[in-house]
Amino acid sequence: MMKNKYNLIWFQHFHKAAGTTIVELAQKNKEVFWPVHENGNPVVTYNNFIKLWKYSEDGLNAFVDLCEEKGVTFVATEWGLPILDVLSKNPRVTLITCLRNPIDRFVSNFYYDLYNEFTMAKKINEYINSSKSAFTMFNYYTRVLSKHDNNPQNINEDFFYKAKDRLDQFDCCLILEDGFSELKNVLKWDITPIHSNRSTLTMKEIIANRKWKSLYYQWRYPKQKISTDFVDYFTRKNFWDIQLYNDKRKK
Repeated sequence: MMKNKYNLIWFQHFHKAAGTTIVELAQKNKEVFWPVHENGNPVVTYNNFIKLWKYSEDGLNAFVDLCEEKGVTFVATEWGLPILDVLSKNPRVTLITCLRNPIDRFVSNFYYDLYNEFTMAKKINEYINSSKSAFTMFNYYTRVLSKHDNNPQNINEDFFYKAKDRLDQFDCCLILEDGFSELKNVLKWDITPIHSNRSTLTMKEIIANRKWKSLYYQWRYPKQKISTDFVDYFTRKNFWDIQLYNDKRKK
């Protein structure tokens, strides 16, 4: 009997774009994770991520070798983009990612950070550039894909085309609003979603983790419909991400 060909699913996780759902689908489909991981991200110890996005070409190929040796079949990178030229040329690797409507992703990230006490911002407009992390900045997808990352410098057309070329290297780029059916086609997964990484915390989670301030924030700052003025402003400022998203959705 022929041995099954080894395949490593490499998931580029964008914040608040169904990442946790995809990780849990991988678990449901019996994919094997790195022995110590956080939401699919390989770690040495808690919050001490293996910085795969900083690995050289040789380092990445060696890591894939190590994954094969350990029987690991699923890896997520959430805090940076590895060298896609290397991974896309490796026949053992299948690259996947997921994009979400940029404004919905940003709003979800704001409420998630607010309710989990990760931000001092209490209003959506205050959340813009409220940290040194790219996910609070305009054109988040383009920043990550162009490896501009947390640099606050504005994004221009050159960054967009770098991002577009890299997005084209993925074997599967989901659009959240269109569902997960492509994962069934590409990975042969059962795609019944298990979990959505909610912005709000349940009462059980609040009590278990003593998140009393989170309970107050959920009461004091309930989710609200975003104003037309903010939508217009966000749309203007996120031109490149919106173009990336729309281009992929048309395909």
